Amino acid sequence: MLDNIHILVVDDAEYTRTMTLSMLHSIGFHTISEADDGLVALSAIRKSDINLVLLDVVMPNMGGLEVLREVRADSAISNLKIILVTAAADAKTILAARHPSTKADAVIVKPFSVATLKQKIQAVFEAGTIKK
Repeated sequence: MLDNIHILVVDDAEYTRTMTLSMLHSIGFHTISEADDGLVALSAIRKSDINLVLLDVVMPNMGGLEVLREVRADSAISNLKIILVTAAADAKTILAARHPSTKADAVIVKPFSVATLKQKIQAVFEAGTIKK
């Protein structure tokens, strides 16, 4: 099952992307792509068969909340599962992630563990069908 899931990891910090990829591999995911900003991510989402996005909030060019708004407004990709990843655990960021115009499927606060990442991904899987 995990081999059928294509995950896009979006973060402008190379170290964070590398650590997240390592965690995903340890969980059992193997089809993983990377993007270092929101514009690159949005292009990848529209061109590839992505099933789940781990999306950083603060990035150059286009931040995670902007990407979320674009995805949710596009009927062709609006059901894409997106986990927002943020170092800002303040109420404003969490509320923005839950707003109807963005509506992240889950939120992970940095730094996070493999166990937390696995639990959030499992919760997203259980909450609804990942598009194949």
